Amino acid sequence: MSNEKNYALPLLLTCLLVVAACGRETGQAPPTASASEAGVPTAVIEFVEDLRLSPASGEDHLVWTGADIEVEVDGAGNMFVVDSGGNRILQFDAAGQFVRQIGRQGEGPGEFQALKRLSLLDDGTAIVLEQIQSNSSLSYFDKDMNFVRKESLTATQQVTGEQKLLRTAEFSPDGQHISAVYIQVDPNNPAPVMKVGLLSRDMNTVRELKEMKIMGFNFEKADDLDWWSDFLAPWFQAFREPGLIAFGRDGTVYTSQGGVYEIARWSPALEPQATVTREYQPFFQSEEDIFTLTEPIRSEILATFPPDMAKRVNDDMFRRAIEKAELPPRQMPIIAIIPMDDGGFLAAHSYNAQTGAISADVFDKTGAFLGAASLPKVWVNACGGFYGDPVKMTIRNGYAYALENGEQGDLSLVRYKYTVNSKP
Repeated sequence: MSNEKNYALPLLLTCLLVVAACGRETGQAPPTASASEAGVPTAVIEFVEDLRLSPASGEDHLVWTGADIEVEVDGAGNMFVVDSGGNRILQFDAAGQFVRQIGRQGEGPGEFQALKRLSLLDDGTAIVLEQIQSNSSLSYFDKDMNFVRKESLTATQQVTGEQKLLRTAEFSPDGQHISAVYIQVDPNNPAPVMKVGLLSRDMNTVRELKEMKIMGFNFEKADDLDWWSDFLAPWFQAFREPGLIAFGRDGTVYTSQGGVYEIARWSPALEPQATVTREYQPFFQSEEDIFTLTEPIRSEILATFPPDMAKRVNDDMFRRAIEKAELPPRQMPIIAIIPMDDGGFLAAHSYNAQTGAISADVFDKTGAFLGAASLPKVWVNACGGFYGDPVKMTIRNGYAYALENGEQGDLSLVRYKYTVNSKP
């Protein structure tokens, strides 16, 4: 079996990480905004439901499945739902009326086999990422969402002596940078390496954040549960020091990494602008909370395997892998960065896996802390950035657009009108 085939299963299991991107460079430190001072104001964000698209009617275009479901919104308020399970993109207008389906399952022009991400660019065009086993591709669409061309990254990347097997990619609004997670394949090194970082439009590395050696899948040991727990533990360990990246609508880049409360803000040209820090009260979780939080990961792993192999994997094996990963009982200080229209942003934290409650800190465009807020019960994907944003909420046009998980596991798209009220 070739090395490429051995990378296929680890690549499909990359949901076990939380996406990381641009690391901080050494040099002159950017200004720091601290929220630990006495007398900081409190902020209340009021979310008023404005529109709800739910699967209650049973209409096909309102039923979405898969692990990579996302919502993207353009400047006119059109909503695009990435239905990864159906390999299609569904467009709704600003009034919530269904407009059309873009793409379908297939191998023809404008069709998808493994839909992952949609990026809407400022010029009105769009880029779609597909990733299946060791192959990644980008499909380009014009301003009317008509298919233009498809580029196979596996075939066209020009990386000397190595190849990037792209797992996830989100483009900046101008299309010049990509937040990416990929497996670096080096013919001279049989061990695959997972890397996270910022890439240029031509797939060259602009800034590498971190790397992690992973185990290649050994089919000869597929019946050995001890091997399975050893194989999975490194992937779970990535939760110990996750990283995040978010693009503001003006091209500003926000990054966070490690186990500290710190968010770096960069200009569209990647010049350091500010670093936001804050004292953090850890949110602790029980072993059962951790197991609940990782349920989507376990479900995705089982869906990845052929039925005969999936039967060999059970909860006991996952618990053993989580124990070997030695995950800390506290959550990371920041679980998501959500840019707002005015240049400010939300730093989501303290997610309660049992109740769905999410707390967030609110910062203005200067990085000054405005106060705390409670978010709607948004769908939180424990797979983090490997399936897009960990918290399925995006803000644009004065609205917050959220994917919410129902009691039966079905998803609704909810649009909220939001206002930020700062109180001294």
